[in-house]
Amino acid sequence: MLADMLHEITQLQRGPAHPTPLPDSGFIQSAMLNQCSIPPTTATRQDSQAKKLEEMKHAKNNAIAAKREAALEAKLKAAENKATEARARKEMAAEKKEALAQARKVEAAKKRAAIVEAKRIAAEERKALTVAKKEMAAAKRAAVARAREETQAAKKAKKN
Repeated sequence: MLADMLHEITQLQRGPAHPTPLPDSGFIQSAMLNQCSIPPTTATRQDSQAKKLEEMKHAKNNAIAAKREAALEAKLKAAENKATEARARKEMAAEKKEALAQARKVEAAKKRAAIVEAKRIAAEERKALTVAKKEMAAAKRAAVARAREETQAAKKAKKN
């Protein structure tokens, strides 16, 4: 594409700035007769050599332009690959971050569950301890009541 643009620019620079009127047909016919009768000279050879040289310059410029274009495409492709790799690294980092966050959530949930279980066990132990204390207090009251009854029975028996 770049080579085509360069070729068009060089074509535009060579052409005449203002179009010239076409010669009469009689002039063209006489020039054709004269041209056929003139043998090729060194001037025409030099013109053909100049054309060949110009064609060689164009070919060289086209090759250089093609190399430049290939280098530009390679740079573009490298930049694209670099961007793709960077995007992949970002995605991997985001996935890793998300996995760590999920693991932290699971760990926190386990910790909360362990705390709730520990509180439940502690509450059961307190309840059992309270029940045991109540039973001991009831047994002690019963023993005190029996002892009082016995002492009262013993006092009655002494009076009688």
